[in-house]
Amino acid sequence: MTEATTAAIERARTMPLDRADTASAVIRIIQDAALVKLDREIADGVRAVDVRFDKFARDLRIEAAASRQTAPAEPVRIKQRFLLDALGGLLAAGAMATSIDAGIQSDGWMQRSEVLAPFVAGLLVLALLAHAVNGLLARKPGSTAAQGRMILLFTSGFSVISAGGLLLREAGGASLDLLVPSVVVAALVAIAAVLLWFGRAADAREYRDAVAGGATDSRSNGDLRARLRVEQHASSAETGAHFDELDPDARAAFDAAVAEGVSAVIARGVLVPQVVRALRGKDLAAVRYDVSL
Repeated sequence: MTEATTAAIERARTMPLDRADTASAVIRIIQDAALVKLDREIADGVRAVDVRFDKFARDLRIEAAASRQTAPAEPVRIKQRFLLDALGGLLAAGAMATSIDAGIQSDGWMQRSEVLAPFVAGLLVLALLAHAVNGLLARKPGSTAAQGRMILLFTSGFSVISAGGLLLREAGGASLDLLVPSVVVAALVAIAAVLLWFGRAADAREYRDAVAGGATDSRSNGDLRARLRVEQHASSAETGAHFDELDPDARAAFDAAVAEGVSAVIARGVLVPQVVRALRGKDLAAVRYDVSL
């Protein structure tokens, strides 16, 4: 048994534990006990990452608490209408891919001269219909389609490319049925999508104002959590890089020591199942910064 393993097991057996302990707090103690025996300089580097992360998390919790205090007692819930916009974008992308073949349906029935142009036009009409229905549903109280607004520009662009693809196919020698009506439909869909985009500007403003006034997105008011996730990924990657600075023998000793320490602390039977599952995970550098607001 190495000195690092002995230290990790000793800390695992003697550290104060209760059911409120988190996997992050436990794994830090075990990893630090082993790492300091192997390379104190690397241990200091990891500790510096911890200090920076803990300060960031503390500041973020303060910001979250302040946000909760200034929010209305009964915040308005805003339901995001997004799925139909996503469907519309996918339909328009499918029309574009079909019009230029994209190497997908080279010999398929969609590429037949009597099918291709009307099929592309039909997909674009369905895409526009999905966007329009989504906009109508979003007019209900407590609903918004603000998050899907940018997809309308993609649909417009896909429509233009679809029209161009059909015209290029015709110029290349293909004889497409209903080419002109289909190109006109594609152009009208492109224009209509842009008009819908302008029409949703007011919806987007109202959504921003509502959130600024304390309303919450029914998907989740996840800005603070998103910022926390970014810092968690950055800190775990930096700490993982510090671990990788250990020479191969020291790294093997470190991993073995941490594994033994984790087994020893789990064997005490104090930690809740959720914490035990996290400690048995593969990426313990990430567990080190797995905290919540």
